[in-house]
Amino acid sequence: MNYSTSPKLLIKASSVWTATGQSFARASVLVEAGKIAAILSEEQSERLIESQDQTLSAIEVIDLPNCVITPGLFNLHTHLDYSQAPAIPENSSLFTWMAQLVASTRPWLPDDFARSAMAGARSSALAGTTYLVDSSYTGQAAEAMAKVGQKGLVGLELFGLDETLAERIFEIWLKRYQSLTSTASGALKKAINSGQIAITVAPHAPYTVAPGLWAKAKDWASSHRLMLTAHLAESQEEADWISSDCSVLDQYLAKVMPPNVNKPFPTLLNELLWRGQKRTPTQHLKHFGLLDDNLIAAHCVKLNQEDFEIFAKSGAAAALCRRSNERLLTGPATLSSFVDANIAFGLGSDSLASNSDLSMLKEAAAWLPQLTATQALNLITIKAAEAVNIAEKTGSIAVGKAADLAAFPLDSVFWQSDHDQEAIARRLLECAPNASELMVDGKFIVRQGKLLADT
Repeated sequence: MNYSTSPKLLIKASSVWTATGQSFARASVLVEAGKIAAILSEEQSERLIESQDQTLSAIEVIDLPNCVITPGLFNLHTHLDYSQAPAIPENSSLFTWMAQLVASTRPWLPDDFARSAMAGARSSALAGTTYLVDSSYTGQAAEAMAKVGQKGLVGLELFGLDETLAERIFEIWLKRYQSLTSTASGALKKAINSGQIAITVAPHAPYTVAPGLWAKAKDWASSHRLMLTAHLAESQEEADWISSDCSVLDQYLAKVMPPNVNKPFPTLLNELLWRGQKRTPTQHLKHFGLLDDNLIAAHCVKLNQEDFEIFAKSGAAAALCRRSNERLLTGPATLSSFVDANIAFGLGSDSLASNSDLSMLKEAAAWLPQLTATQALNLITIKAAEAVNIAEKTGSIAVGKAADLAAFPLDSVFWQSDHDQEAIARRLLECAPNASELMVDGKFIVRQGKLLADT
């Protein structure tokens, strides 16, 4: 496959929505060497085309009438591996759904996970997403993202409740990590070497990872200058289990955690002395020194006022997944509290196993009218980039940043009059079209609505 563009590329559209507080009507983005070189008015674009030196390489012009160009979208929490998991009825409770998901995918072979992850990467790219934060047990998400051409952070998941086995369990995780990186395809090796994709450790959740094991993951990620990804405070069952007890969660864990013939599960539960201390999941992480600015925590539905204060002080970031949470009956996060506490956060879709699609435009639209359309769109562009500490490189259309761009078509009638950035953002969220074009580092990965990796 060939994603290359000419040295200079001028992309013209009905509007350029920058995520910097500005939008430009009938404007163009000039791309050079994978970076945004300029944002030009219609008049400036025509002058540039007319005045270019014919002795130099020509500027390739791509005209996208009736389209708005935005930064490439961010998805801060998903599981691409489960994109083709068998359908599970809507309105199943979280742990009923999770048990069914684990049971249905346990027989899968590596090729099954690879195909499933590729389906998810394709779907997300066609929906305009250039950057994903993924949690993956197999690591196939990283391969899929690299083959499609996306950027992202892939957390290789870690599980283990037995503190006495923490060192051994983490050594097994390290072998999985080393196996993934040493056997990576050419596309993934190139993406890792260029920094386009990073692979980190993902302690699954406070109810599946003992504090001592989580600490090993935290130290490893810090030493590699990588963020940790984890699930946190996703349900009332999790909050109850950490604080006191929860039979529903006990039963789930007994089914899915790896058995230990030397230690029956009821015995293991009795050894978890960090449970039942009347702490919330957030307070639990703080107590063991596991909550800091190196963590991006998904869901964060069950946070009380003290939790928000702790979370804000820690500098951790959050990924809110409203549609998935509502589908699994856990309820949405309290968005206003994240805003009031000045916590860095963006939005995630979770997986196709718990959501109807991977459209981040639809995910952002789910927060209307609690937010303006501009605020909602910022949560899947610049605010998401800030949450994962890469806003200086991408997330908005600004000179010098990576040319990570999406173009979305809107109906021609809409463009018959001028609109401000809020009106454009609202129309985009209301329609939530797939991207007609998608570019990463100045290279197209979607062209005219088709994924180039498929060609």
